[in-house]
Amino acid sequence: MDSLSHLPIECLQLILQNLLDSGSLSILARLLTMNKHIASVTLPYLYRNPYHLIFNGGKPSKRKNNAGELLTRTLLGCLPLATLPKALVLALITDHRHLPPPTTASPLDYLAHVRHLNMDTSASLTMGCSLSTLDIPPEQLAYIRTGEFKNRYRSNPFSSRYIERSRFDTNGQILLQFFHVVLHQEAVWCLAHPILEQLQSFTIPFMSTIKQYHEVVDRFRSLVTIRFAMSEKYDVPYNNLVPPEKGSHDYIVNQDMVRFVQAHALVCKGRLRSVVCLEFSRWGSINMEYADGIRRDIFQLLPPLSKPTLLTKDNWVQFSAHPESTDLTRVREFVSEGMPESWGDIMFNNRSPLQRCRSLERLDVDNIHARTFKWAVQEKRDLDRTDRSIAIGSCHGHRGTLMLEETAPPLHQTHGLVPLEVVKIRRLVAPGADDINDIFFAFSHSLMDVSINTRIPVSLNPPKSIQLGQGWIDLPNLTRLSLNLGSNRLVVESEALFRCSNLTLLRLRDLTLEYSCQDIVPCPPVKLDQLDFLHLSGWPALTFDPATLSSTTRLTYLSIQVRPWRYEYFDQAPSFIPPVVELDRSYGFQSESASTTDDWMLEMVRPLWTWDWHFPLLTSLSLSSEFAFLFEFKMLSGCPALRTMTLDIRSSTSEEHTRCIVDEDLWITTDDNANVKGLSDQPSTPPSQPTTEFFCAPALTQLELNGEWVIENDIMPVFLTGMFPRVTDVYLNGWTSTTTVESLLELVRAMPLRYDETVSLHISEFSHDDMDRLGIVDYDEDEDDKRDALSINISNYDNSVHYLLLKYLPE
Repeated sequence: MDSLSHLPIECLQLILQNLLDSGSLSILARLLTMNKHIASVTLPYLYRNPYHLIFNGGKPSKRKNNAGELLTRTLLGCLPLATLPKALVLALITDHRHLPPPTTASPLDYLAHVRHLNMDTSASLTMGCSLSTLDIPPEQLAYIRTGEFKNRYRSNPFSSRYIERSRFDTNGQILLQFFHVVLHQEAVWCLAHPILEQLQSFTIPFMSTIKQYHEVVDRFRSLVTIRFAMSEKYDVPYNNLVPPEKGSHDYIVNQDMVRFVQAHALVCKGRLRSVVCLEFSRWGSINMEYADGIRRDIFQLLPPLSKPTLLTKDNWVQFSAHPESTDLTRVREFVSEGMPESWGDIMFNNRSPLQRCRSLERLDVDNIHARTFKWAVQEKRDLDRTDRSIAIGSCHGHRGTLMLEETAPPLHQTHGLVPLEVVKIRRLVAPGADDINDIFFAFSHSLMDVSINTRIPVSLNPPKSIQLGQGWIDLPNLTRLSLNLGSNRLVVESEALFRCSNLTLLRLRDLTLEYSCQDIVPCPPVKLDQLDFLHLSGWPALTFDPATLSSTTRLTYLSIQVRPWRYEYFDQAPSFIPPVVELDRSYGFQSESASTTDDWMLEMVRPLWTWDWHFPLLTSLSLSSEFAFLFEFKMLSGCPALRTMTLDIRSSTSEEHTRCIVDEDLWITTDDNANVKGLSDQPSTPPSQPTTEFFCAPALTQLELNGEWVIENDIMPVFLTGMFPRVTDVYLNGWTSTTTVESLLELVRAMPLRYDETVSLHISEFSHDDMDRLGIVDYDEDEDDKRDALSINISNYDNSVHYLLLKYLPE
């Protein structure tokens, strides 16, 4: 025997379980061929839940479909061919792909090991066949055309809605489709009937067959989970959100589901614990109230959920059927997507479902109602009062102290506080500061990740300011914070971020579109030395103190914007930039266009952006509005790893916000004497002259300059070639002037080998006259133009239209 066969049975079973968990179907199948001992141990793992191994992990691929059909043929091979119905025999012994027919029963009894039989329609024997008589063997076609088969269809026809939606051309196509359905029904029945007593989970296909299974319901003695696979071929119970009428086919089918569960509950009381029916994903329209009513009728026949660890739409109705008797203390994750909006209204002993989830770690909900977390706030305050009382008592010797190197256990372990770590609120309808602040106060001991997004559309009314941070206490575990208040103005109190010193991700956003500089009250700088990702948009960007960036040396992503960011149709929208005079005044600068009266000589009200930070890990930089307009390229000296940079100065008043790149923007002056100053052991040398070098981003490959940037011909070579030596994608969008484009194209023509087909240039769409003058022609021009064109890739901004650049400017 091989070495694997010598292993203790427990070790061999552990190996097989690991292979099963990893989905290693091919390895398990090969083990069947080793020897009788290995095969006998492997069979239960491979065939306990056979279709799960093939279709686990999303939509089946074509290769998986073939595997599913082969599995069905293999399982059917366990049965004597003479016992199978005529349609199934024809499909097994005649196949257009010449698959080997099972002539005798298999020597291995695979069915004896099956405990879960949930066959997808993709595993049907005729999977992949088109509805054409040319793709079906003649023996099967002859059977389909018999009066016997046609009468069978007339007794159980497809719904008229399905036929209309499928647009069958002929009655023959309907019969071919019905033949596929019959094969699936009969395959499931033939495989299930011999082993009904051992099945723990089962899917009843095409609800028109449910009466067949109702007759043998007393044999499902091991059944724990039943799934009713509704099919639009027969049942479309929720068309146009209208519940089915009493007595209709759809109504009868739904009642059959309830009767099946009732019958099973009488025979095996308490055995059946899960019923899957009326899945939301099967239809685009669904009458939620009616569907939940059917589920509730079914789940009231089942026992309550047994100590669930997860609450989702899949088991919510079952919970709501027995809310008072379901133990939620072990629930670690609560996901409300797909639940009715009234999920928070179920109360038992004046306690909401969330309050009863004492082990809750992850909360993922669409919305919350007012005062949702007041119970948690009260628990935290009660604990604080208790701790103060104990502290007073300890002064009189009533409380023990921790030994040296002993640490106190988490608060939720010693005091029963809910250990909530992750909070995601996806579409907050009416954001209130108190409800959001309650989260940070009540769960400060455990919070790690908070993401709150409001439901938009954008309000046309003046923004409502929502001030967050009041009542926050230290949040030592919080590493990810994302707040998006949409058209509400997000105002973060100055002390709030001091409580979040371990943040690695910070995203603060609102849709502030216009503002007055005099209304901006900057927040004080804060130390965030663990921060890796920083995205600020709207009011949080305007009130941000840039001195904070002195501590964020671990940043890899930095984005600061004041622009619409949420909607696709806002992608090309200009942002608001204050008039230059007002902008300079807000930073304490004397604007060239301003009056020289004393009114402009005001004290600086906003902290200056020094642009001299050191970000050795930064790979992505995105600035828009005033931050891009004020950007100084000396920042590149501190960003050696920068790969993408976007500077967007598109403005609603574009004529006022033009940024001209001049010589002083590109160069830095260095003094070598500074390197030896103060070192007494250095030999005396004559002072050297200061040297100049241009700023450089050696790793940058994508450069995006949007708006009115002006770069003249004599500046462009140093700007593009010197500062960005590895750039491969250049985006220039939102220009009304062609000055910079002309400079860039002149550089490309002067260095055709440097800017070849590996470089892509994305430009705004110009008029035909401008294109002719710049030497840009459509990509589908004649061959002569292509021979006279450079190899650089030129397209419009979204890469939907491509151009050619002529080697020489036209005469």
